[in-house]
Amino acid sequence: MKRRLSQVFLKDKNIIGKIIQSAEIKQDETILEIGAGQGSITFPMLERGAFLLIFEPDKYYRKFLTERLKNLGLYQRCIIDKDFLKFNPAQYEKNDKKIKIVSNIPYHITGKILRHIIKYNEYYGNIFIMVQKEVADRLVSERNTKQFGALTVLIQTFFRAKQLFLIKPVCFYPVPKVYSSFVHLEPLHHSMDTKKLNLLEDIVKSAFQQRRKKLKSTLFKDFPELYDAKFADMRPGELAVNDYVKLLEKEVKFESTAQRV
Repeated sequence: MKRRLSQVFLKDKNIIGKIIQSAEIKQDETILEIGAGQGSITFPMLERGAFLLIFEPDKYYRKFLTERLKNLGLYQRCIIDKDFLKFNPAQYEKNDKKIKIVSNIPYHITGKILRHIIKYNEYYGNIFIMVQKEVADRLVSERNTKQFGALTVLIQTFFRAKQLFLIKPVCFYPVPKVYSSFVHLEPLHHSMDTKKLNLLEDIVKSAFQQRRKKLKSTLFKDFPELYDAKFADMRPGELAVNDYVKLLEKEVKFESTAQRV
């Protein structure tokens, strides 16, 4: 195992079966897998007849997967690449259907992966990912909880998030120190260009950088044009996801007006 790549491998066949069943793998659908490793869920998905886009950063495991896929006569049903963070789904054309993601994603770059998914969210269908339990709690959290934060707002702007089941450390080799969760992100089909998405990130980052302070002392100092009296004495965790989207729209209108002046 290479710690720098947070490599732990799923070994529990019951959990593998639950992942395949939960993700409802279908014949000839396109599935994207990030961090395939030894292929614990790769090969079961291929057995269901899926076509896979595989991203594996480790050279050794890319070679391992390639050789095994060729030996099994499955190589023609896969595309294997190195870096998901450089993948642009707009340049990939398989069919008119959106790409499904089913992955045990590398925990050390979870935030970067989720932001990259958000950036191209319009090209993805249902997303089924295994993440650290602590991260899963943040993805599905509600306002007025300590888990509710910037990542929550970003994810829930575009997806309906649900934890499907917990995965114990003993299900992996080597055994990690953390619990994991299998999460379903159901797309809400909201589109947002890169500039607008960057603005939303700036807004939530400003709001949550000092989450115990009221917004009049943080967000509205950074973005005075967004000032709203009903939110001024509230803390960032007290606003709903849709409140941040409304603030974003206010900022977009302000920028548009400022450009015309």
